[in-house]
Amino acid sequence: RDYFATVQAQLLAAALALDAGKLDQARAWLEAHDRWLAWSGAVHGRVDGLVRWTRYHRMAGDLAAARACANTALRLAQDPYQPVAMIGAHRSLGALCIVEGRYEEAEAQLRAALAIIDTCGATYERALCLFGLAELQAGRGRPGEALSLLDAARNLCLPLNARLTLGWIDDLAARLAPEIASADAANSAGLTER
Repeated sequence: RDYFATVQAQLLAAALALDAGKLDQARAWLEAHDRWLAWSGAVHGRVDGLVRWTRYHRMAGDLAAARACANTALRLAQDPYQPVAMIGAHRSLGALCIVEGRYEEAEAQLRAALAIIDTCGATYERALCLFGLAELQAGRGRPGEALSLLDAARNLCLPLNARLTLGWIDDLAARLAPEIASADAANSAGLTER
C-alpha cells in the first residue's frame, strides 16, 4: 500500500514541477519514479510515467525523445489494456503532434482519447482533450472553432475548480482574441476570410 502511494506521489510531484516549468525537479521525480518501478517490476504506473516523460522532453525541446516515450506509452497501455492510461497516452501524442505541426495525426490521437472517455466518463480528461483540440484549431488558423472548444472545456473545469487548466484556457482565449476581432471586422466590412 505504501508503495502505490509513493509512486503516485512521485507522479504528482513530477506533474506539479512540469506545471511550474521546473524541468530539473520534474526530471528528478521522474527518475525516482523509474527507479521504484524498476525495483518493483510493477506494470501499474509505467504508462503514466512515460506520459510525463513525454511532456518533459517536449518542454525541453527534445521532440524525438518525446515521441519515443509517447509511442512506448501507447503500446504499453494496450497490453494489459488500461483505458485511463490510454487516454493519457493518446492525449500526450496529440499534444506532441500539434507542436510538430502534424495536425491530422494530432486530431486522430485526441479523438481516440475522447472515444475512450465516452466509455468511462472522465470529465477532467475530456476537458484536457477539448483544450488540446482548441490548440489544434488555433494552430490551423481557426480561432472561432478554437474558442468554442475552449468554452466547452471551461464549462467542464469550472465545477471541478481546475484553476491551472482554467488559466491555460484563459491564456489561449486571450491569444485568440486579436484574431477573432480581426475576423469580425473583416466580416462586418463584407469581406470573406480570404
